[in-house]
Amino acid sequence: MSFILGDDIHGLPVEWRPEEGNQNMLTISGNHGSGKTMLADSIMLQALAAQYAVIRFDFEGKPLPSPIVSPVDYEEKTEMLEVLDRTVAEIRRRGTCLEKHGVEGDPTPRPLLLVFEDLDTLMETEDRYYLRAVEERLREIETGIAGLRVYLVLVSSAFPMEEHSLLKNVVSHSGHVHLGYSPIEEYVLPSNREQASHLITRLADHSFQLLPGQGFYEDRFGALKPIRQPHACEGENHNA
Repeated sequence: MSFILGDDIHGLPVEWRPEEGNQNMLTISGNHGSGKTMLADSIMLQALAAQYAVIRFDFEGKPLPSPIVSPVDYEEKTEMLEVLDRTVAEIRRRGTCLEKHGVEGDPTPRPLLLVFEDLDTLMETEDRYYLRAVEERLREIETGIAGLRVYLVLVSSAFPMEEHSLLKNVVSHSGHVHLGYSPIEEYVLPSNREQASHLITRLADHSFQLLPGQGFYEDRFGALKPIRQPHACEGENHNA
């Protein structure tokens, strides 16, 4: 399955295709109001329509895009770690089945989408032990999901890019959507930085200003495309 991220400037769909080259991960960055939550909600709804199981990790209070989405509150630390532990165990189980039965293993596992929103706020927690525990489990998920019908979306205003940062490793091995004007240099290939800036400027020229949901998508192989969400609204719950 592919997920529609928006349209390009010609009105053609721009897609995240997880099964092409094991692009199981997508990161989404941009300032507040750039449309990150709107895009994440759209991806979750598309996954639900395709019969995926969907889990959203976030702080309590943000509306779910659908009551079928399973919410996990970052502040419920015990539950959070238990869900991540079960996810790691499921990934290991799927990996064992794949080794035994191959791609056509029986039964075929239900696709699973994990969406982590407001990661930048989570990373600011003063409970460093909890944060390390979350990062350890995220690392296991990130390194173990290839070919197992498990997909990971990380949403943050910015991603720490220190040399040994977990999120830097994820960004370097994932497709990436950047929305709005905020700094882009760290998140795209050096060879794409000038073109990415040009795409942002071109989008702004078309609409006189960048609207929520406008930016660009770079897949993990370096292909770069402008995106905009033509049905973007500026509702209170969709402007993160």
